[in-house]
Amino acid sequence: NIYPYFPYATDPVNIHLDYAIAKNETVVVHDGPLGYSNMFDAMFDAFLWAMEKEGVKDLPMVVSETGW
Repeated sequence: NIYPYFPYATDPVNIHLDYAIAKNETVVVHDGPLGYSNMFDAMFDAFLWAMEKEGVKDLPMVVSETGW
């Protein structure tokens, strides 16, 4: 489950609504060579990288619900 609402709700001054609800079309967050235009993609990618770091690779991922 990915909940972009909670980070936005706790810090709406620094996390713009368009980024949190995937309405932004430009890159907002840069992480090395990666760029994210919405929080959903950033959170999903962070999870994938964490799983890979723990040795879990090539596991199909499904998002069962989101926080909006």
